[in-house]
Amino acid sequence: MKRIAIVTSLVLLVSILVWGWGCTQTAIAPSPTAKPTTPAASPAPKPTSSATSVAPSPTAKPAPSPSPAAKGLVLKAISYKAPGSFVIDSYQEWAKLVTERSKGELVIEYRGSTEVVPQNDQPEAIRKGVIDVLIMPGSRFAGLFPEALSLPVTSLKPAEERSSGYYTFIDEKFKAVNIKYIGRVTANWYYLFTNKKVEKPTELKGQKLRSTSTYNPFVKALGATPASIDNAEVYSALEKKVIDGFVTTVEEPIELSTWEVTKYIVDYFFYEGYNPVTVMNLDVWNKLPKNLQDLVISATVDFEGQKYPASEKIAVDSRAELIKKGMTPIKFSAEDGKAFRDLAYSSYYDDMKTRMSAESFNKIMGFLKK
Repeated sequence: MKRIAIVTSLVLLVSILVWGWGCTQTAIAPSPTAKPTTPAASPAPKPTSSATSVAPSPTAKPAPSPSPAAKGLVLKAISYKAPGSFVIDSYQEWAKLVTERSKGELVIEYRGSTEVVPQNDQPEAIRKGVIDVLIMPGSRFAGLFPEALSLPVTSLKPAEERSSGYYTFIDEKFKAVNIKYIGRVTANWYYLFTNKKVEKPTELKGQKLRSTSTYNPFVKALGATPASIDNAEVYSALEKKVIDGFVTTVEEPIELSTWEVTKYIVDYFFYEGYNPVTVMNLDVWNKLPKNLQDLVISATVDFEGQKYPASEKIAVDSRAELIKKGMTPIKFSAEDGKAFRDLAYSSYYDDMKTRMSAESFNKIMGFLKK
């Protein structure tokens, strides 16, 4: 019985101590609504934010909350190759122009290049809305619709593309695959470069030339062999004589330093249309207010008008720079020079004809002849 009494006493003692400790803790932490018993000694209320740490004057009004428009709608933009080229630098200028004209209501934010989305996956990425805005050679969209093959060879100025009806035609084709065609930011002039001297176009037969789907029909028509090599590997391929030459835009040998390992430029340009095109995901475009849609197009039209002359100057200056750096221009006879340039187009059109409906082909050729 004594043991029971002792245990009972201990339990009672512990309970009293626990209850007392809990009461003490509650007294230390007053409830949020509790008022201090000595107002004069209580501290001043803490500010709710750093912005209100200094008490405003009685007449001051609180800063208004930013409107949704002031925050800006941000669109993710990428490119098919890295910055540092005339094309991509111009693309970034265009994005900045749109942002400035909209006073920040629409922000086109450049996110990068192939490190964001690999180049071969970019057409599908823009179609699905993984990215919002993209610049890419127009012919690369041929996997989505064959009419895109016409984009590098229109030889029309941007304003002529819009006035002739070609822009609207291509825009509808883009829309059918959930992409909005915005326009062009630069023009390109293409040249053939080689390490083997030739005096006639026929002597290019048998050469191995780095090429892409855009130039393959022409390269094959010359009797040369197209080789698919990444841009970054062209320098090494020339140096090791894996290829004899390449076809590309006139400024690219300067950008990639391939002029160091290339002897000749066949001095006849071709495909002087605007192959790189700027596009937007159609769902994103459709969600833009009408005023922002109009702003994007008007800014693009103005930009095209400025950049076309600049593109021509870049092409002329780049050719001169390559010759200054040591590349020798190859000149054919007047007849052969014309035949070389004509073949660039006729071979391309012949290939294009086999890859789209007769209706589309005839319509495109009708635009190009205007």
